[in-house]
Amino acid sequence: MGSGDVTGVQVDGLHGAGRTVAGRSAGGQSAANGLKHDLDSASGTVGHARIKSALTAFVTNNVIDDSNAVGHQLTAAGDNVSNVASTARSSDEEHAHAISAEVNSTSGEADGLRVRINRIQ
Repeated sequence: MGSGDVTGVQVDGLHGAGRTVAGRSAGGQSAANGLKHDLDSASGTVGHARIKSALTAFVTNNVIDDSNAVGHQLTAAGDNVSNVASTARSSDEEHAHAISAEVNSTSGEADGLRVRINRIQ
């Protein structure tokens, strides 16, 4: 679920207040710290099944990219998740280059947008 630029997951069955693990909040920082230090330090695992399920869904849907790699970065050693930045996919790079070529083209009928805009001015 999202609200503005905040990504969160609902944790069903927990107390009404604090059911969402969100990025831009103290709760988000706590969740990241929980992932960093383990929520159940005795066994080294996430102890609460519903929290484990929600965190698994959050990581799968919002941290791991389509190639099953970590395509996002958590800032401040994972202490907060307010600035989660996605790395560009190769297709993003290809589209960016295609747009750049279209804008900057200067030959024949395929004059780029920049040339056409300059003519109008």
